[in-house]
Amino acid sequence: MHKIQFDLILDEKSIQEEETGLYIEGYATTFGNIDRDGEIHEKDIQALKKAMDDYMATNPIVLVEHGKHPVIGKTPFGHLVSYTIDHIGIRVKAYLEKPVWEPVLEYYNKIKSGTVRTFSISAMFEKFANGVIKAREVIETTVTSVPAN
Repeated sequence: MHKIQFDLILDEKSIQEEETGLYIEGYATTFGNIDRDGEIHEKDIQALKKAMDDYMATNPIVLVEHGKHPVIGKTPFGHLVSYTIDHIGIRVKAYLEKPVWEPVLEYYNKIKSGTVRTFSISAMFEKFANGVIKAREVIETTVTSVPAN
């Protein structure tokens, strides 16, 4: 299995601000299109549901840049609240608590302003020779500035 990341684009309707934080939502991956890595996410509803249910039940954290941000690192940024799978892909909703630490607050404000507009899900996938991949285990969800999908 390979670790692969999928991304979503947030629009203004997808950001809901509250006093204590932000709710953001959008598609974490879509089915049937070729991403920048030349891969196609298979629409295997049962496998995706199992992977997402296991993730939601254990540790549905949201990181910044897959924990690779030079200052923020693997500091949790929020958590996934819910997901749905439909004919388009996996739609997720995450809650990001309003941070007090300046580097995280700076990134948070970039999400609010629309500068940072993508998510990515890091997961273990089974990859087939034709470029099709099938989800097996979701590892984390990330807010990122550079999408693959």
